[in-house]
Parts: sequence; C-alpha cells; structure tokens
Amino acid sequence: MDSPVALRGAERVGHREAMERRRRRNAWIAAVVAASLPAGAMLWATVSVALSFFCMPADHAYADRLSSSEWLSLHPVGAEPTSAPSADCEDDDKMAMGTRTFRRGGLTMAEVQDFYAQSLTGQGWTLGEGSSSCWNREQGGKSISLAVYTGDDPLEYELQLSSSRDGGGWCQPDTL
Repeated sequence: MDSPVALRGAERVGHREAMERRRRRNAWIAAVVAASLPAGAMLWATVSVALSFFCMPADHAYADRLSSSEWLSLHPVGAEPTSAPSADCEDDDKMAMGTRTFRRGGLTMAEVQDFYAQSLTGQGWTLGEGSSSCWNREQGGKSISLAVYTGDDPLEYELQLSSSRDGGGWCQPDTL
C-alpha cells in the first residue's frame, strides 16, 4: 500500500497537471472567442448593409398609405379606372409607390397630360425638372411625386404616386 505522503505528492502532481490542462483550455477558448469577435462584427455589418438594400415593413406600410391616397382617384372625364390602387416598394432605392391604371376612353395622352397639368398645378404641385408628366409636392413633411405613364395597353395610362419614407419623390425626366 502507498504511503499517505507519497499519495499527497502524486495528488499534487495530478493537481498541477489538471490545472495546466485547464489553463491551456481556457487560453484556447479565449483565443477562439477573440478570433470570433471580428468575424461576428463583420457578419453583423454585412447583414446590416444587406438589409439596408431591401424594403422594410415600414416601407411597405408607407406604400399602402400612398396607394390609399385620393390623388390616385383623380382622372379626367372620359377616363375610367381599370384597376384598384395597388401598393409596391422598390427594393433598390426603397421607393414606396401607389399605382392605379386607367383606360383613356377617347382621350389622347396629350389630353390626359393636360388634365393633370391643370389639376395638379392648381393644387400646389410643381412639374418635375426635365419632365412633362411628373409633378412634385410636399405632403406631411415629405416630397412626393405623381407621374403619368403610358400603360402596357396603348389605350391605358398609369398614375403613380411615389415617395421614400425619408422623403423624396421619384420624378424622372421625360416619362412619356
């Protein structure tokens, strides 16, 4: 049988070895955590940037508000709505839009455009720079745009109300 003194010495040696293993394990864990922090930060930054390129629920909610605007009901006599107002959001620029399509009836696009020019400028809208069919206006502290586009069907046209959540319409030069 081993003497108690010899066992205590062996226990001390075993304890030192266990402590050394624990120290090495803790150093390894610390190194893994330290190496993971920059990778985690880069992943978070990547996810944040990627999310900034897509419409968020608030952008879609804003598009719903635009699509329910009374401006999308404005149309000349003779033109008739062929669709209910619809809401959409462009992911690349987070532009919220409300859109409605109308049949021109016997009207030409020039007559349709003249109707909107007279109706909108009298209500605080200004023609977009370089455009003959897109108007801008401040509404609720944001710049919104209302544009008239020719439809897919040559007898139709599309009315589009657009803005971003942070304000900024979408008038493009020469939309007709």
